[in-house]
Amino acid sequence: RHPAPLPAALLHGPFTAAQARAAGVDRNRLRRSDVERLARGLYRRREAAPAAVERPAAGSSPYRWSTPLSATQHELLLRLARHRATTVVSHQTAARAREIWLPERLDAGDEVHVSRPRDRGRLALPGVTSHRTALPPADVERVRIGGLAWYVTAPPRLWVDLAALLDDDELVILGDHLVRRAELSGGPGAAERTRAALAQAAETSPSAHNRRRRLRTAATLVRVGAHSPKETRLRLALTAAGLPEPALQLEVWDPEFSLHHPATADLGYRQARVALHYDGGHHLDPAQLAVPRLIHFKSFDGREIPAFVYRPTNLPEGTRTPVIMDIHGGPEAQTRPIWNYGARYFADTLQATVILPNVRGSDGYG
Repeated sequence: RHPAPLPAALLHGPFTAAQARAAGVDRNRLRRSDVERLARGLYRRREAAPAAVERPAAGSSPYRWSTPLSATQHELLLRLARHRATTVVSHQTAARAREIWLPERLDAGDEVHVSRPRDRGRLALPGVTSHRTALPPADVERVRIGGLAWYVTAPPRLWVDLAALLDDDELVILGDHLVRRAELSGGPGAAERTRAALAQAAETSPSAHNRRRRLRTAATLVRVGAHSPKETRLRLALTAAGLPEPALQLEVWDPEFSLHHPATADLGYRQARVALHYDGGHHLDPAQLAVPRLIHFKSFDGREIPAFVYRPTNLPEGTRTPVIMDIHGGPEAQTRPIWNYGARYFADTLQATVILPNVRGSDGYG
């Protein structure tokens, strides 16, 4: 005999025994095979288990800074749900739940990290690491994870908690990343407030006591304007080599480049007229690269001359761009549709159309 269907209010996500009673479901019904007991007084419809999360390959997206929580982690959090009032999702788990950057070595595994007040016991559940620490109200925020509202460490506290697991450069990278997230969601003012909050956390956070010197140093190196972890690492490498600290997000208005958009660089030295741009592996995505197109045009005597044309991607048909005519040296030799970093740079970064003709005298004319 099949059990009666559960009320709609109990079909999605976990529910307590009290919620079941309020929906007209008695304890005998909760013992049927289609209901799973997660913990004392906490249940779930068995078919409602979270779907497995497909993990992206490392470097597969420039915009995913950490791996989403796995199905196993969601399952563990469900089993901890009755402790939510006194439990805070923290450390790597908090970062992954909020898609905050993590170094690759920390961005893996199914372990769940939580923090609890010192007057609360540790949670003895396989796969769960329970940290006991002071948790001032300002250090936690409410975030929905798997349909449930959880307390999660706020970004400044998360930065402090992860300091024990990060090297000095990574600590600055994470700080820059948190500032950038604030800038994207709240503008430059929010970025500066987050930067100040990191410096304040380095001084006052209860979990910073044995790492306070490292945190203070890192806080002085966090900047507004670093748009990716690799940009931060490049900046730190330059200063470690004894060079001056570069400016970030340089803009130069040049009418020969564009009347509507400035030329930009990730970082550089304006007075020295040096610009640096970090292009990550995602820039090798064929969808982002200009593809050479073979054309022919007639010369003065009617002879057809072949040329390869690189145009910027994602431009509407008919859009006018600057044009660069690039004639190969030699005069023998021949332009071919192979990897051409110069032409692709001009097309993809400078938004120029590049024409590479095989002029008379090129190889291949016979």
